[in-house]
Amino acid sequence: EARSTAIGYVFWHRQGEEHFQNGHGLHLYYSSRADDDEHDKPVGDMIVNALCDQGVPVIWDYNPRTAIFIGREKERDA
Repeated sequence: EARSTAIGYVFWHRQGEEHFQNGHGLHLYYSSRADDDEHDKPVGDMIVNALCDQGVPVIWDYNPRTAIFIGREKERDA
């Protein structure tokens, strides 16, 4: 039996995707396979680093209990 090497996952909601397609930001939600703060934060770090490496504007407070936001600050509160 093959085992997954994935340590976590990331997703967004369809409503958020529609908002994003209309020129607004997007919230990304994520978790580790362990589903605890100790393991969730490194997953968030990897997502943010990958996005930043591609020049995507990201806002995240490094709290494993908060979503990662793609976009600009003014879009987050709109």
